[in-house]
Amino acid sequence: MQVTDILAIEQIDDDWFVFFRTSDFLHLGRLEKNLFGTWNLVDFHQGDALLGSIPIEGTDSNVVLGGAGYSDAGSNEDKSFFFGMIDNPAVNKVIVEQKDSVYEITDFIHGTHQTRLFLLITDQEILSFSITAYDHDDTIVHSYPQ
Repeated sequence: MQVTDILAIEQIDDDWFVFFRTSDFLHLGRLEKNLFGTWNLVDFHQGDALLGSIPIEGTDSNVVLGGAGYSDAGSNEDKSFFFGMIDNPAVNKVIVEQKDSVYEITDFIHGTHQTRLFLLITDQEILSFSITAYDHDDTIVHSYPQ
């Protein structure tokens, strides 16, 4: 995997997350410092793994949306990660719908090259969800699934 750009590193609660690109994907990882002071990409079970990857498709809207998740049968723990990259200045909010919950995101993470990013973490399975980006007039700019 050839990383082309580190977009942002963000602390949320006690965890550090990194958004980065390869030529075809937007990736989300969790960072953890080891005993020697270097950072490793780890999942929530200390395995070396990304939390999620979203294909970067050529869209006129310059918006990449998606989600990833995991279930831990041993602990009955579910986590879903909804994340995206927005290069369209018209987008001012993102709505994530998951099961019976609706989340509105208007506070974005500012990345490199004036890219805006978002991350929403829930404690639900990722079975059914949709993500929609809206402009100032509440017009849909891009949605996933399309």
